[in-house]
Amino acid sequence: MRITSLVGTLASAAIVVAFFLPWLAVESEQAERYLERMEERFEKPVHPVPEGVSRRDWLRLANLAAEQGYVSGLDVFYWARTAGKTAEAYGRAENAGRAEIAGGDEPPAKPSRAIHVVTIVLGVLPVTALLLALYFIVNHFRRAHSPTLVLAVLSGAVAIAVPAAYSILEKGLHVRATADVGLHILGVAGPLLLLAGVFGVRLKNWWRVFMGALVVGGGLALVVWAWFERGSAP
Repeated sequence: MRITSLVGTLASAAIVVAFFLPWLAVESEQAERYLERMEERFEKPVHPVPEGVSRRDWLRLANLAAEQGYVSGLDVFYWARTAGKTAEAYGRAENAGRAEIAGGDEPPAKPSRAIHVVTIVLGVLPVTALLLALYFIVNHFRRAHSPTLVLAVLSGAVAIAVPAAYSILEKGLHVRATADVGLHILGVAGPLLLLAGVFGVRLKNWWRVFMGALVVGGGLALVVWAWFERGSAP
């Protein structure tokens, strides 16, 4: 049994569990006040509400915060999945007005793309972590192959980035929030999974693992950046 494989299993399982635990703790009174303000804005909008915008979807996260006093990783994922469509609808409505003047068409606004990126990350990370945990268990914690180690390194790096960006989640709530147990677990499990991938290499495959993580990670980062900035892949 390899210690790195055992650590990788525990870290991967912890990442999956973290998504079902509270990520942000909020004061219910603050969330309720925010909901009241937003309800007024929807009742008397400054600009026409575009087709496809759902008040219920947009306020889902704040509603949960007011009811529970916290939001979990799963709550954030469901909110991002629906809020992205809402932000895109607003972006298209704004761009339609600009297009009439410019004589062309523009892609959706950046906020909608950012929310879509969040949705993809929060949807893929727990799945890859679960696959890693199952791989290590099925193989009786033996040495992992290069593709598995590359996946462990990349998944660990992404898991580290999630709690580091919790201030963005706080902005989604529009209320003051503090990191809760779920984000703390990600902050520990992420580095452990990354280290399990790094120290799980052997003399004959270390370069494949490091180059693979660099090329795949860099390629994905480039695609995300190009899509976020220009609305299209490079």
